[in-house]
Amino acid sequence: MPCGPGLTTWIGMAPRFPFRRWLALAGLVLALAVGVMASSEHAAIHEPSPARSAALPPAFHRVFAAITPGTLRLEGQVIDVERQPVAGATVTLAGNRVSHTEADGSFAFEQLAPGDYALAAEYADAYTEQDTALDDTSEPVMLTLRRGPSLVVHVLDAIDRKPIAGATISTLDRTAVTDARGDARLRCLDFGAERIAITALGYASQRISVASLDPAETMERTIILDLGAAVSGLVLDRDGKPIAEADVELRVAGDLWSERATTDAAGRWAMPLVGPGKHAINASSSLHLESSLVFDHDGVTERSDLVLKLETGARITGIVVDERGVPVEGAQIGSGAGSAIADASGRFAITAVPEGKHEVFAVGKRGASSSTHVTLAAGGHAEIRLVLITSSIAGIVVDQRGEPVEDVLVFAMRPDHQSYLAYSDEQGRFDLEGVRPGSYDVTAERRSDDTRELEVKLHVKHGDRSVRIVMPDLGTVSGRVMLAGQPVPYFGFLLAPEPDASHGDPVAVRSRDGRFRQRHVGPGTWSVVIVGPGFERRAINGIRVAPGQHLELGDILVSRGRTVTGQVTDSRGAVIGGASVRMYRHRLDDEGGLAGLGSESWIVRTDAGGHYRIEGVPVDVSGMMIDARHDRRGIALERPLGDTDRHDLVLIATGSIDGTIANLRRGIRSVTARNLAEGTSWDARVDAGGSFHLEHLPPGDYQIRVDNTPVPPVGATVVAGRRSALAIDLPAVAITVAIQVRGGCSYLSLTSHASRFSEQLAFESCRNDEPVEIDGLAPGAYELCIETTRCSQLVVSPSPHRQLITVESAP
Repeated sequence: MPCGPGLTTWIGMAPRFPFRRWLALAGLVLALAVGVMASSEHAAIHEPSPARSAALPPAFHRVFAAITPGTLRLEGQVIDVERQPVAGATVTLAGNRVSHTEADGSFAFEQLAPGDYALAAEYADAYTEQDTALDDTSEPVMLTLRRGPSLVVHVLDAIDRKPIAGATISTLDRTAVTDARGDARLRCLDFGAERIAITALGYASQRISVASLDPAETMERTIILDLGAAVSGLVLDRDGKPIAEADVELRVAGDLWSERATTDAAGRWAMPLVGPGKHAINASSSLHLESSLVFDHDGVTERSDLVLKLETGARITGIVVDERGVPVEGAQIGSGAGSAIADASGRFAITAVPEGKHEVFAVGKRGASSSTHVTLAAGGHAEIRLVLITSSIAGIVVDQRGEPVEDVLVFAMRPDHQSYLAYSDEQGRFDLEGVRPGSYDVTAERRSDDTRELEVKLHVKHGDRSVRIVMPDLGTVSGRVMLAGQPVPYFGFLLAPEPDASHGDPVAVRSRDGRFRQRHVGPGTWSVVIVGPGFERRAINGIRVAPGQHLELGDILVSRGRTVTGQVTDSRGAVIGGASVRMYRHRLDDEGGLAGLGSESWIVRTDAGGHYRIEGVPVDVSGMMIDARHDRRGIALERPLGDTDRHDLVLIATGSIDGTIANLRRGIRSVTARNLAEGTSWDARVDAGGSFHLEHLPPGDYQIRVDNTPVPPVGATVVAGRRSALAIDLPAVAITVAIQVRGGCSYLSLTSHASRFSEQLAFESCRNDEPVEIDGLAPGAYELCIETTRCSQLVVSPSPHRQLITVESAP
């Protein structure tokens, strides 16, 4: 839940308004709001504690206007998510005036002029902020404290790594501004993924995504901003005429997000402040096929010479009718090349269709058509007729007593994996409109923030509109977490279906008595996982919950586990402060916090003396690995943790690879570098222009492979302290080979010996006597093996683009 204004917010205050009068009004409104207010039993503030510092640290102030003296009074109340008043909370007005709440949560600021004011309230680790308007008719303001993770952002210039003051750090509904040190802080972010935009005058913007389920976590990110300059150009048809309202997308080098623009009547588009690097521009319109170009940009000089020429696409038109031949208005027509909606006469048109073979079908409220296949030449046209057949699936979701169950996700899937979904309404009814004819596996899932994966499955056929889904009653699991005879006030709790006790992220629990309660638990067998700072992860398997049962687990005892300490130095013995020491068993969770502890991974930083300390390490450390890294000083390669509790780590100098990929195709997003001596691997993203950067690689020989392509890897050597250049050429024409094994087989593999590496490029199943297709091959010789025992040479020709090769299976 966001920490900004909610349903309990009043805008403004009346001067000298009696507090007891508006408090009674607030109680009435709160009572009315109970039905719609979201709350979390784990997030409430259960106990008072001394107020925190009077104001936020100066480095994290928002930019505030000076307060003008006046005669008005701004007053209000601070409450928690359980709608209880919070005493001793700190309320800050415009970043510099401070008030502390009374026993009933009330606060007030005197002698204010009319205007807009920024308010922030905090208590322990709960926080909220909002803007409010004040005049002589204003009502009191209600501030609801909530817990949520914090994000500290350090913004630096890419050239000299100096801090950038005045940069804006924005979420969907809140903004912070960096101070003179380039720092800004956003408190109480939403749980789960949060998109953050970083912008600064004269710089190309960046966007990042952060995620945490731990309200106590403070995440840190360092953002390097490049200078930016505008790029612009034209979108024209093949005759050179401008195309208005064309969609233009700029894929930003080194990132997965994009900038978008629309052309004007003259076909012109523009995008400000684009950073340096190779970028890709894609353009298309409702009538024209997509075209793209790749360009270099220095981030300093404006470019206005980017011109894209688009070809007119083919068209698919037709009519949708029901089984009586009556046109169907509003039917949705889908194809791999686009979609449309039928008009009042049942007519539709799909434009900007590329040449080739296309499958077209229509769906309506009560049925769907069979598929029609059309083959189009470039710029061609096809006229078709689609007939809807009654085929929808509908029914009701009820509980064990026959009462309707609302908000259940009903999910239907055909054997070809085409799927449909709907939610049950307040009467428990659901309607999967327009499913295509066939048999379906239907799954009903009841999930919410505090519901744990309750599923009911059944098999139905299209046209069945009397499906009845009976959901089992939900149970409750509760318990108390104890350490050394004392309740644990802060921990993470995870209820996961067996046998995967690591599935999901722990829910943060803050409770003075160490108790937790998980409601809405589906019947079945579960694992309870308890994690937290300073004690060993505890998993309890085989917990059986019966329908409607309240299962009390009693005291769950956790132990402190081991403590691992050490010091990080470089090869000359100099201590390294600020290095990241990482320890993990199965995988590394880069987000850290309770999510990291849930997957048995830790990330800590060394102090100024290079020392680190990790508490709560399991006694059983089999399979546990530890490593360290520093952005400028190098890395310590991972090594087994072993039985010792002290691990001193030595950083080695690293090198980097700057690479480019020629003939880049869509869908290629990353490369993998494998160290031939150590067997360890590193990944890097490929940007829109085909560039990639592999950083912090230990010296040695590497095998570099372009992911998602059956292309042999290339070799590279990394030298400490150097950036090596590497060029990878993908085939200009990628061949698709369809391999038909006569007599059947279980699997086949394809291996290349084209470079100094022998690389298995594909390992495919071939159980159904259908050709196995392998895409993206370069012309040349390969080794084809059936069942790994019968191998022969396979020669791929430069043409045609699709080749069918038939081989005999082993006798």
